[in-house]
Amino acid sequence: MAYKCSSLPLLALSAFFLEGQACSRILFNRESFPVLSARTMDWMYPFHDFLLVNPRGQAMVGGLGNASSKMWISKYGSVSASVAGWLSEQVSSFTGEKFDFYRDGGTDAINEMGLGVHGLYLEVTQYPELQQKASRSGVTYLRWVRYIVDNFASVAEAVSGMKDIEIAGVKIIGDDAPSGVSLGMHLALEDKTGDSAIIEITDKLQIYHGRSQNYSVLTNDPPLPFQLENLKQYSLGGMQALPGDTTSTDRFVRMSYYLSYMPTTSKDSDVLAGYLRSIIMASAVPQGAPDHESSGYEVAPTWWVSIMDFKQELYYWSWTLNPNVIWVDLAWLKRSGWFEAHAYGILNPRKRGLAGDVSKRFEKVPEGDIPTEWVEQSEPAVWQTAVGLAAVFSLFVIGLTMLQCAQSRQSKKNRLRSSLLGES
Repeated sequence: MAYKCSSLPLLALSAFFLEGQACSRILFNRESFPVLSARTMDWMYPFHDFLLVNPRGQAMVGGLGNASSKMWISKYGSVSASVAGWLSEQVSSFTGEKFDFYRDGGTDAINEMGLGVHGLYLEVTQYPELQQKASRSGVTYLRWVRYIVDNFASVAEAVSGMKDIEIAGVKIIGDDAPSGVSLGMHLALEDKTGDSAIIEITDKLQIYHGRSQNYSVLTNDPPLPFQLENLKQYSLGGMQALPGDTTSTDRFVRMSYYLSYMPTTSKDSDVLAGYLRSIIMASAVPQGAPDHESSGYEVAPTWWVSIMDFKQELYYWSWTLNPNVIWVDLAWLKRSGWFEAHAYGILNPRKRGLAGDVSKRFEKVPEGDIPTEWVEQSEPAVWQTAVGLAAVFSLFVIGLTMLQCAQSRQSKKNRLRSSLLGES
């Protein structure tokens, strides 16, 4: 059964990505504390995202449509967020067929071994040109996240495993973009030990690996080394005030700053998840935020937020147009045999009314079969109301953040003024 949804304009998508920015990721990995990560998904349009339970033992290929494709059998079970609802209606430039609902489109995933992967947009990505008889097998960027969680139990393993593959720049072809669009992507990885890595493909494959705080934040362009260099002017002793714009560089600075001040008064991972959510929401872009006419790029709103709790093996997810937070318990899925099943689990996490633990709400679906009840239902009036509520909430969070920054700066000025007056 084919999944049907309205097609998004690919030409508009490509124009957006030439100018816009999208997504943020942060990692809390202080010694002796539970490890947690969070990310936002910011995009010009929603992509009918689904949550999938990916079982072990699935035969996978790299998606190149020829002998250069990497072949593997999924070693670990995982839960992933995927843009499959939209992507499965588009055509691959490599195969000439529609993208696979289950194999393509993973943007966020955590596996049963405690390895988390996040795919974020990076415009300056330069995928290599793969030859038919290349020395290394290829995996498209739309299967990159899945390749990592299928095969590796830790960041160190994944970093080592990258030497065996090349990432290929498949084009997404739609009715309004017959020549296709290829989207650049870089990955952020972390595992239950707190190890972290950033993987980018610019002039060549670049891997930044270690527990360093330098690898705890990722946004978009420019690549990581330039973001870290820019961050220096805002560090202790820097001359610049904390930036509050929606640009990638401003979000990188803001996340780095707030993450360094995250409270450590509790080691309860539920409490820490709340702290981390409050930080990642300071990077969220409200619905309706205006474009930057001066710089020329379009602003992409935040559609969903995820948090990974590696201690409790929980994957939190929230659609910003719904007021509720949901979560998936990977330990329960494992105990219940979901990762051993010869079927995928599928859940529409955007459904109104979902709240709390949704581990038992997944539907087992044989590969290649999508139930007709997953077809999108359009409810414009309710949707517009939800957008308004989400925009108000996001603006409130950002406004509160800006107020706190202003109060902090004023407090420092007052202390300095008092000190000077006391010495005169």
